Amino acid sequence: MRKPIKKIAEFEEHFNELIREIKPKQTVVLFEDESYIRDYQALCSTWFLRGQQKKVKTYGQHKGVGLFGVLDYLNGAVQCDAYEEHTAQAFQSFLENTVFPAFEGKHIIMILDNSKIHHAKIREEFKANNKARIEFLFCRLMPQISIVSRDYGNGLSNR
Repeated sequence: MRKPIKKIAEFEEHFNELIREIKPKQTVVLFEDESYIRDYQALCSTWFLRGQQKKVKTYGQHKGVGLFGVLDYLNGAVQCDAYEEHTAQAFQSFLENTVFPAFEGKHIIMILDNSKIHHAKIREEFKANNKARIEFLFCRLMPQISIVSRDYGNGLSNR
């Protein structure tokens, strides 16, 4: 396993070396990111005329969905899936049910951030069982370098 990357120059050096080493027909490089999307209204931004305020019922449920996605660096293919939770188990399910079938027969190099769900102890057995199939490269600079993070942020700011 490669050591975590802390500087952009360090990332560029590692990434360029990685791209030179891979065989595109046998290996896929994926940028992974995840988000938790909440499903409730922001009541603080709802305005009414004085004396005409409407009562908005809230039910005390803060439901949401965990959204996981990967972007194939070499061809731009995107794979994503939603789960009821944003947990290490959901991330592992995403890998098993979405990523592995989509890239069947290829070695996967996944570049991801240092989110706690990526380092959870319950995933140690999964990592050990699949170390020949998938390699994780942790990078603390994901918002600056991840195409997924950058495009998601730009998409939201342009609306």
